[in-house]
Amino acid sequence: MRNLPIIFGSILAVGIVSSCSYRFYSTGCEKPVPGNLIKYSNIDSSLAETSGLLYLDGDIWTFNDSGGEAALYCFDRGSGSVIRKTIISNATNTDWEDIAMDDNYIYVADVGNNFATRDTLVIYRIQKSGLLSGDPTLNHNGIISLSFDEVVVRNSRGYSSHDCEALFAYGDSLYLFSKNWVDESTSVYVIPSIPGHYHVKHRYRYEARILVTGADLFPGKNQVALVGYRNYLPIVITYGYGDDPGQIECGGKARIYPLRGGRQVEGICFDPEGGIYVSSERSLQKQTLFKLGRSLR
Repeated sequence: MRNLPIIFGSILAVGIVSSCSYRFYSTGCEKPVPGNLIKYSNIDSSLAETSGLLYLDGDIWTFNDSGGEAALYCFDRGSGSVIRKTIISNATNTDWEDIAMDDNYIYVADVGNNFATRDTLVIYRIQKSGLLSGDPTLNHNGIISLSFDEVVVRNSRGYSSHDCEALFAYGDSLYLFSKNWVDESTSVYVIPSIPGHYHVKHRYRYEARILVTGADLFPGKNQVALVGYRNYLPIVITYGYGDDPGQIECGGKARIYPLRGGRQVEGICFDPEGGIYVSSERSLQKQTLFKLGRSLR
């Protein structure tokens, strides 16, 4: 979501600096650092605030956040053109932030809460078969809602410690990662993927030094990818997990990309081969789809 007026002078100044990595969590093994962000295409202008990515049946799906239409858009990776649009007719887009799937359902997270003005956050559950059918309108199949059983604090500008913008599904659960405006940590919350209301406390917390805005999981590699930014410089984190994808077992390094003009990156997804796509909203640069190059040893 476009949260603040972006001041780009300092970002432009660091644009010539080579990307770097940093350790945010110590583990017993090393994992390759994410590779370069390679531009794939400019995304259609109707998706200026693309906020989450989902790779489904060879296509990438996304949406606009913060008051956009309650609709999912499929776009062509090569051209960025919109191929198909599906309206979720019984949903509201208050602040859609991420999208995830399991074997049967798509989950759309209406969970953005920069200023902690929402007591209850919502995740819409949608039949995957309905989205694949090509119907121009669908109804959601249930609502999962949550509220925090924790103290919420704000920084000097009023931004919250409990904004959440990143989601993936695993087994019978949904994993949410917080975008902590107060100290740039991230907390992991786990809730059932069954419709109902849940009161949550964090399961894990990491000193990530990043405003986390997107997440995805690749079960074939037991790997999680997170995306976000600091000072409007994109950051990608990948880590390995064991029995619980919220627990970092291997990795703990992030890579910072000082791209020219700065980027507010919001979406991330794996393809079936384990490739990673990242999207950025429109700022001084056009809304863009990137793909990560080969990881660095």
